[in-house]
Amino acid sequence: MIGKELKLAARSLVRSSGFTVVAVLTLALGIGASTAIFTVVRSVLLEALPYDEPDELVRFWTYWDDYPRGSISEPEYFDYLDQNQVFRHIAIYRGRSSNLSVGNGDPERVLICDATGQFFPLLGVPSLLGRTLGPDDDEPSSARVAVASFGLWQRSLGGDAAAVGRTIHIEGEAHTLVGIMPPDFSYPNHQTELWRATRLDRAKLGSRGNHGYNGIARLGQSVTVEQAQSDVSAIARRLQEQFPDNYPEDSGFGLILVPLFEHTVGSVRPALLVLLAAVGLVLLIACANVANLTLVRAAAKEKEMALRAALGAGRIRLVAGSLAESSILAGAGMMLGIAVAFGCVRAVMVLGPDALPRLESARIDGPVLGFSLLISAVTVLLFGLAPSLRVTRLASRLRESGRSTMGRESQRLRATLVVVQIALAVVLLIGAGLLVRTFENLLQVDPGFRTEQVLTMEMTLGEDGYPDGERRAQFFGELVDALQSLPGVVAAGAISNPPLSGWSNDQSVEVEGFDPPSGFNVFDEVRLVAGRYFETLRIPLLQGETFTGLETRDGPPVVIVSESLARKYWGDASPLGKRLRLEDDEPWKTVVGVVGDIRHQGLSEPIRPTYYVPHAQRPWRGMTISLRSTGEAEAVARAARATAARIDRSQPVYNVRSMSELVSDNVARPRFNTLLLSAFAVVAVSMAAIGIYGVLAYSVGQRTQEIGIRMALGASQRKIPWLVARQGAVLVILGMGLGLALAATLSRLLSSLLFAVSERDPLTFVAAPVVLAAVALLACYVPARRASQVDPIVALRYE
Repeated sequence: MIGKELKLAARSLVRSSGFTVVAVLTLALGIGASTAIFTVVRSVLLEALPYDEPDELVRFWTYWDDYPRGSISEPEYFDYLDQNQVFRHIAIYRGRSSNLSVGNGDPERVLICDATGQFFPLLGVPSLLGRTLGPDDDEPSSARVAVASFGLWQRSLGGDAAAVGRTIHIEGEAHTLVGIMPPDFSYPNHQTELWRATRLDRAKLGSRGNHGYNGIARLGQSVTVEQAQSDVSAIARRLQEQFPDNYPEDSGFGLILVPLFEHTVGSVRPALLVLLAAVGLVLLIACANVANLTLVRAAAKEKEMALRAALGAGRIRLVAGSLAESSILAGAGMMLGIAVAFGCVRAVMVLGPDALPRLESARIDGPVLGFSLLISAVTVLLFGLAPSLRVTRLASRLRESGRSTMGRESQRLRATLVVVQIALAVVLLIGAGLLVRTFENLLQVDPGFRTEQVLTMEMTLGEDGYPDGERRAQFFGELVDALQSLPGVVAAGAISNPPLSGWSNDQSVEVEGFDPPSGFNVFDEVRLVAGRYFETLRIPLLQGETFTGLETRDGPPVVIVSESLARKYWGDASPLGKRLRLEDDEPWKTVVGVVGDIRHQGLSEPIRPTYYVPHAQRPWRGMTISLRSTGEAEAVARAARATAARIDRSQPVYNVRSMSELVSDNVARPRFNTLLLSAFAVVAVSMAAIGIYGVLAYSVGQRTQEIGIRMALGASQRKIPWLVARQGAVLVILGMGLGLALAATLSRLLSSLLFAVSERDPLTFVAAPVVLAAVALLACYVPARRASQVDPIVALRYE
């Protein structure tokens, strides 16, 4: 029976090609979008981290009232290593950008992870070739060895297995390459390309206040995160008692543990769950749309169903026939939907690398295909079973009574489905509108500098060629002067950490004559600048002067402060001529200027008070150079690279990009969320419009005789369209009312994704219904126009 019903259903669908194409495309869109988002959610949120027993891994930070997630110092690491009773392994690590030389090739800039000896045993990931690093490699007297990422091995070492054992040079220092990691290993991030041991010497540890490491640990067997937190909190209290100067009682110092999985995906979970819910609404709208089409088709087949029932076909047989059609449609929709899903996943991977962690592992595989099959089966039930049961019941009634009762009842059901579609479309439109408003607000945030015509590039001097501050200051001073003289360059400068980078370099500041009250935050951002940096980014000078470029290491110590830092310590008084000094920095520095605030952490982050020190007086190895020019960006970049190479070819230039790109990267995640939810909203509105059109078009067909009689009795041709439009307006108003109520309830789920906009923003809650009403008006136009063109004579003979 099943095979026969499927054959009959297939023939019927081929004859009704228009219905079949629209239904399959609608389902393909809903199933494809749902499958794609599930693929991303599964990759990011549902799959376990690719480490041995990942549930046992935790990240840890120092905790301060002003800095909830601070880094770890070397002495603190050994304190927790020696005193804890809950960890099987504990390690600290930090990333650093370094020059790598392989053979006789030009050096390249790579990100290196320096880690303590238990780092690889803790993660439990074996090497692809050779070995990983171990505790013996962490001894101060051990030979220098390194492990390479799969990508670096392929790119710079030719993918040759004989690369294991080769000598490579990091900052001029020879290292033996002892292993290659597999392609899916990327901890702590996918930019890391080399790992080496820190070789910390307990006898020569850095300052207890020099926090520069990240912490990771593996819990002991059967130890919970709560138990581990209690243990390390006790250690923190002992440290406060032992070192009160480093950990004041009112600082809130402690250690905080977070499961590694939560640390990795916690920040993106709300957005992904919102997108998953949104695509679920799109699927429901698709099902409602196809259910509407199915009811229209069933109405056309009413006599056929009644005839089959009269000839003895039971209700099960009639339902089986309807479900056969639904199954064929769902199957075809699933197959096409999988193709749509592949395209959507690729699009997400293009849009989302900077917005989502673990996105590189997203793939459509067996479990994803199983999910697609599941939602296809669910759609059969959603748009196939209920209409089938209703049609067969009404067909049986028609067989018994000889009169059709289906039109009115099916019309009510179709109208209900349209109302649901409109309501869900309103919810998605409002959600998309709130994210659009958020994105607009972020773009309107004044970063404190001008991005147009500014090119940036980074350089970090190798320790082998630039071991002391004098040489570093000389190099960057010469480079900035040379860049300043390039044709078309208006201004050139450099800074230790660029704006919007997220990098923080806070240090305590002591202000002459200022006695900070209890609990006062004396930690502020420090940036080192060279050349005409403030002029390059057009950061406004509010008082005094900028650096002259003639500052020297042994010259008078000077400092420029931001507007917020000046207000923090001197209120409305002028800070010019006042003095301050940094932690571990003996000389007092005189304030020579005040500049406007800029955002270093991000557009949505609060402004941090900042002081700027001449690079020559505190030379760093790594600087970001900025150029403002009137020329074409690529030409300026080539000239800048050539200029750096003339000064020292062994120091690579990297991360060459415009300042506008840096701003764009800063809003990658909200842009990603906005684009996807907006796309879902557009699809939802389109489907709702199709639903409105379908109901009204069918209504016009059903009311042809009524319209003809009205016109024969003298009804104006202008009034007829209003009969149809009024029916559509009722559906739209009901759907909008329900949608606004749902949106008011559900919008709070978006609160963590919003910036400078209320979750019940009046403008969005007004604009979304207006947009939908305009689309609905267009959907009503064609059926209404068709109704006005009905010929009364033809209508009176209509059957």
